[in-house]
Amino acid sequence: MHVRRKASQDDTVEAYDAAPSLLRRIRNRVVRRWLSSRFSTYADTRPEGLELFSQARTADGARVAQQVPEADVYNLHWITGFIDPLSFFQNTQQPVVWTLHDMNPFTGGCHYNVGCRKFEDQCGACPQLGSDDESDLSRKVWTRKRQAYQAAIQNGRLHIVSSSTWLADEARSSFLFQDAPTHIIPLGLDIGTFLPRDTKGLRSALEIPEAHRVVLFVAQSADNHRKGFDLLSGALSTLDGGRSTEETSRSCPSGARRRTSK
Repeated sequence: MHVRRKASQDDTVEAYDAAPSLLRRIRNRVVRRWLSSRFSTYADTRPEGLELFSQARTADGARVAQQVPEADVYNLHWITGFIDPLSFFQNTQQPVVWTLHDMNPFTGGCHYNVGCRKFEDQCGACPQLGSDDESDLSRKVWTRKRQAYQAAIQNGRLHIVSSSTWLADEARSSFLFQDAPTHIIPLGLDIGTFLPRDTKGLRSALEIPEAHRVVLFVAQSADNHRKGFDLLSGALSTLDGGRSTEETSRSCPSGARRRTSK
């Protein structure tokens, strides 16, 4: 594995060496400011409540691609802010399997389209930027991605993997990935860890009365409106049919929230 930041002592995981010279640090700062200024143009028009918008560029640019170890096949995952796709595909001639974790690799910058279908064409006039300009930042990002992927797709070197049918269908619908082979490989679980087991004592440990019903909601962030915790909360509040209720809603570090109702 080659990662931006290493969080283990595993010898098979290699971290990117970001120790640049003074000149490189100055250059990186200039690039970051330029990227920020391109996005800040839309500060007054971008709707609130949206998620990340990425420009498919990094301050380190080609330097990251040059440090990627030699391999027979590369498996990309979530590369935002780390790998510049144009530099990577220009420096790589080996087959690439890209495991999708959101829509960003085939859009003009958004990570979730919120109903917009412009990624099926070439983006532009992006609703997530509040833009009516067909040549806006989303079109520039989309064009750069097309330049990055085009040769790899034509040569059969890029294969797309999705863990869900929905995301695979969206990738196939996109202009950028429509000619790339797309496969569905569901996420795997270690059944030695995730298995039915005796739960006696868990209610007591979590302070959940034995008579209470339990619904578990899990998301990276329960405060992310798209994850729908507000909808779940509203639905649960209607289930008691007027009986007296005692409810607990607690935010957990893992992004899970627990709600119990008697």
